[in-house]
Amino acid sequence: MRPVCSTAVSTKSGGEEFAVILPDTMAEGALHLAEKIRRKARRRSICWRGQGGRA
Repeated sequence: MRPVCSTAVSTKSGGEEFAVILPDTMAEGALHLAEKIRRKARRRSICWRGQGGRA
């Protein structure tokens, strides 16, 4: 996984959940990044137990 920025920390926090900690980031910037991550994840194809699908 590529780093979001030099001070960001990302981690898996559950089965399908993850967290990104963005120190010194305003809410608007965090929302922009969250939408960017959501769009990229949505385009990914996922195979689980032999069944393919979209995220």
